[in-house]
Amino acid sequence: MEEGDCGYAPFISDEDDTPLIPTFSHAYYFIKNRNSDSCDLEGTEMLELPSQNVTIAVYDIETSVLYYCEYDS
Repeated sequence: MEEGDCGYAPFISDEDDTPLIPTFSHAYYFIKNRNSDSCDLEGTEMLELPSQNVTIAVYDIETSVLYYCEYDS
């Protein structure tokens, strides 16, 4: 992305903003905000926090593949 451009990259991506988890049509997902384990965050949006510490799991129903990531910033 060039300076001055505005856009969104996938939340879990490599240094080139390539998604590490593909897009799904039929899947189950689980997101655990691990920041909430250490402090009171009730009513706070996860992406508005100064750090994101999450566990993400996505199960692709069509391919029977489970994707699991832990992200700590």
